[in-house]
Amino acid sequence: MGYREVPKVYFSALENMRILMYMAFLATAITNDFLQLAEQDGRPLTQMQIQKLIYFSHGWSLALNDQPLSIERFEAWDYGPVIRRLWERLRRYGSKPVTELVCDYALVNGKFKTFHPTMETSKTVTSIGTSMDIVRTVWRKYGHFSAIELSELTHIPEGPWAAARKSGEPYIPDRSIKKYFSTLRKVAP
Repeated sequence: MGYREVPKVYFSALENMRILMYMAFLATAITNDFLQLAEQDGRPLTQMQIQKLIYFSHGWSLALNDQPLSIERFEAWDYGPVIRRLWERLRRYGSKPVTELVCDYALVNGKFKTFHPTMETSKTVTSIGTSMDIVRTVWRKYGHFSAIELSELTHIPEGPWAAARKSGEPYIPDRSIKKYFSTLRKVAP
């Protein structure tokens, strides 16, 4: 289904019962944060741009924090990394700007309720400070690129998308994404 199991709290007797916290977000929450940043800057965002911005944020989170940003896996589609569930939510926009926050659904007292998740409203165990810093930095560095330019950045021949496509794998493994962004981190000014 494209989801990974993400432990929120892990207890280890070998580590003297030290609590390790691990937090990843739904793509809809990250999307809404990017849409809010775009609105603040007066810039429209297409679903393709959103997919790539989340991919870059996810990669930098893996490289810098050793933790995924998105709980959902990236598939290696023709135009780059895509989270299928997010694409299904946004496909009605085609190549036009996304004009509304993305809804999600929760079962509350036996009834489905809609809500607009953000990383802030999704937090449970950990602080979102570092994750939100990564999203803001990615927005500053990549937010001005067009959808095609962002797609081209994901198509680097030695990158994880290209490796997944070449091997015929439907998903881009986090270990490949982390390795690639860790390499970029070493050469970044």
